[in-house]
Amino acid sequence: MQLPTIKDIQAKQQELADMLSCFASAAGGARTINALGREINLAEGEIYIGAIVNTDGTGHHTIILPGDVEKNWGDALDWAKSIGGDLPNRIEQAMLYANHAERFEKRAYWSNQKHEADYGFAWFQGFYDGSQYYGSQDDELRAVAVRRLPI
Repeated sequence: MQLPTIKDIQAKQQELADMLSCFASAAGGARTINALGREINLAEGEIYIGAIVNTDGTGHHTIILPGDVEKNWGDALDWAKSIGGDLPNRIEQAMLYANHAERFEKRAYWSNQKHEADYGFAWFQGFYDGSQYYGSQDDELRAVAVRRLPI
């Protein structure tokens, strides 16, 4: 298998962006969508966000789960797991901001990623300006959960 090029990945992301615009206005009921040739069942309130393809060709689809909370980072991770998901990673958060910012309060939302150098800190997405920052894991920020399906 040949590794995809940046242009291949960008073309797939454009295809996904086009699909997202179709789904953005869809009702929130349960439905099945086709994304990159795969049928994906969405439960009521779930929203297909897109796919992330790594340089080795592996990747996953990301679906946002209904609901959100305000918790510290550890409790937010536990909450996401309790509903069958995870907090979004930083790439997924950038996609959420780019394509679904209107669905979020203009606040900070936790990612699932700890800061690499500062112990006790984790990354978050600012839905007030699109930037990503890191803060103390003890801070109470908003959180949403996602589920992932392999491509």
